[in-house]
Amino acid sequence: SVRGQQISVSTLLDAGNKPTEEKLLPWVQTNNLDMNVILHQDSAPAHTSKKAQKWLEDNVPFWPNKIWDPYSHDANPFDFTFKVHVELKACTVRHPNINNLKDTVNQHVNTQWVQ
Repeated sequence: SVRGQQISVSTLLDAGNKPTEEKLLPWVQTNNLDMNVILHQDSAPAHTSKKAQKWLEDNVPFWPNKIWDPYSHDANPFDFTFKVHVELKACTVRHPNINNLKDTVNQHVNTQWVQ
């Protein structure tokens, strides 16, 4: 979708336009991912509607919107692991400039996370 574009429940689930049901679910099944996929949604009305929540409950293992992070539409599970480690390494010393900070972050990423 285009950034800032509103998506309705109909766009997600209704007949004739079912990107989640007709594209995502078959792709997961075809690639033998055994539902080891995280579909990260924010708290947009199209994601939290009763209809969308019911579809998720009926079709995939999911966490209901009642336990989603209500304060950050940009919350990403990756932020809570990777970011902490990088900050601990790169932000413990004062850097003379932004390029030095970037180099330190990249060095840590390359030695700890890239294989």
